[in-house]
Amino acid sequence: MNLLVALDAILTHQNITRASERLCLSQSATSGILSRLREHFDDELVVRSGRSMALTPLAEELIVPLRAILSDTERLLSMRSAFDPATSDRQFTIACSDYVWATLILDIISALRENAPSVDIFYRGPSTRFFKTDIDLLIIPDRFMLEDCHFEPLPPILTLASSGRATNA
Repeated sequence: MNLLVALDAILTHQNITRASERLCLSQSATSGILSRLREHFDDELVVRSGRSMALTPLAEELIVPLRAILSDTERLLSMRSAFDPATSDRQFTIACSDYVWATLILDIISALRENAPSVDIFYRGPSTRFFKTDIDLLIIPDRFMLEDCHFEPLPPILTLASSGRATNA
């Protein structure tokens, strides 16, 4: 698979230096890969044409099927099983203020018991050191959201009906 990714970089850039930068490899490592690919296909793949490189006819033919294979592989590797809360035993970390936690915890626990009995939740209090990988759900007022963060309003399931207060915090 690595050879196919390297082949795509070489055919795209038609330049060993740029292909090696894209692959995060040294020029000599990329040249070695090109040598292996040339041997496998029994074709030069890229040849010097004046001051630049040009694709051979076989290399031109390889572009479309190669990109299809890489695209299909990327799609395959990004597939995940559907989340089923009823059977999940995942652990989720929720970060929010103490007030929000105290206000919503009974409704959260009630919803989890009913819909996801084996799911565990962990609370992280307010901190300026939140990292995207540390938490699964951050509950904060929208005025504090970062521009590059995906957000959604709290769903109606998290209402405060049981406490008699306003709904949909």
